[in-house]
Amino acid sequence: MIPQSDRPLMINCDYRSGTGYATLTREIIRILHKNNVDFRLLPEPELFTRCTSPIEDDYFDSFIIRPHERGWLSDNDYNYFRLYPPRENSPKRFSIGFTMVEGYSVNPQHMKIIDDSFDLILVPSYFVKNVFSQYLDPLKVEVIPLGVDINVFNKENVVHETSDIYKSEIKKIKFLGNNNIEYAPCDSGYEIPNKFRFTMNGSFNHRKGVDLALRAYAKTFTQKDDVALILFCTPENPFEAHRMKDRILEIMSGFNTDTLPHCYVYDQAYPTYLQSLPYAHSDCFLFPSRGEGFGLPVLEAGACEVPVISPNHTGLSDFVNNSNVFVLDIDKIDNIGEIGKQYDVNTYVGNYPEWIRDMFHHQTKNCYFPIMNSDKVLNQMGEYMKYVYNHMNSYIIKEKVTNMKKMIDEKYTWNNSASYLMGIFIELRKR
Repeated sequence: MIPQSDRPLMINCDYRSGTGYATLTREIIRILHKNNVDFRLLPEPELFTRCTSPIEDDYFDSFIIRPHERGWLSDNDYNYFRLYPPRENSPKRFSIGFTMVEGYSVNPQHMKIIDDSFDLILVPSYFVKNVFSQYLDPLKVEVIPLGVDINVFNKENVVHETSDIYKSEIKKIKFLGNNNIEYAPCDSGYEIPNKFRFTMNGSFNHRKGVDLALRAYAKTFTQKDDVALILFCTPENPFEAHRMKDRILEIMSGFNTDTLPHCYVYDQAYPTYLQSLPYAHSDCFLFPSRGEGFGLPVLEAGACEVPVISPNHTGLSDFVNNSNVFVLDIDKIDNIGEIGKQYDVNTYVGNYPEWIRDMFHHQTKNCYFPIMNSDKVLNQMGEYMKYVYNHMNSYIIKEKVTNMKKMIDEKYTWNNSASYLMGIFIELRKR
């Protein structure tokens, strides 16, 4: 039975970083606290850069189980909830895990760890449940859709909350001679064009499709256009930061850098109170991802009433369609290959070596993902960008924005997620 006052829920998690897992964890902690669920936190090190404020840290830290308290607890004295990538040898009184997958298949060895670790598996989308059901009992898997805080992500408040930091932190990408670039602060004379701004939010990696955004933008516009692309794309970890500029140069190597349209970057983790920054000054949000367990940034942009360009595969298929976004096609679904050793790029023998930039964190043997590399995909994305740029007040755009906002208000708020989560806990109490 779970949870009970004499058997608290032990939550093993990262709640301090800017990852999707940590964002979800913070919201679930608030939900459980609000509903008087007895729980303790067993923190994991941050997956990426910490983004919580001291006030938030004080709140979340108040739930941490202290070493002296841990001493008298055995695995049978609590139920276990891991909001983090799974690991072997989880405590087994009653073990719940929240995890996901971004592609159409999973390494069976990784899936066995998930199956052995958890009695109940929570996932963010029906897509993930369908993938997991290929490997384990679907009755073990429950869907908890993620949500948006509509008090933070909304058209009325978003610009006011984030405008102060906007110009001081965003930098222009300057392409120099000798195959080099630098980031120039906007307050040093490289002001962002006023007319139209495309934005993108996510880790700077191949799966998120940063290369597609940059190339489609460069094929569609020139320096003469009063338009900007702003990448809110941070490196996945501090060790990757130095590779970000090299990757931009590689992506743009086929273009004449003298005529490239204006590109900007916000290359650092931003605090939780600035979550709406990527949408604050956005006229169109780009999310050309090659695989998602859910795809929360699309809903965040939609809640701010920003038109979105995105595919509708993987986890995005739960809520993205032609009625609410400009839907990108894919080339095919294919096996991206494998990584023989974690973190060792020299062992890569896959079909799509560019994925090595994104797959450092788990083995990907025989994993199938959407492939989006062709000129057809780039041209389609460019046409969508051009259309939004030229027809911002069109009925088509207004209808998509309205439909997205209505869907979010009805189905994808954290209150809705709380109802799902507490419903599961109530059912578990009856067992």
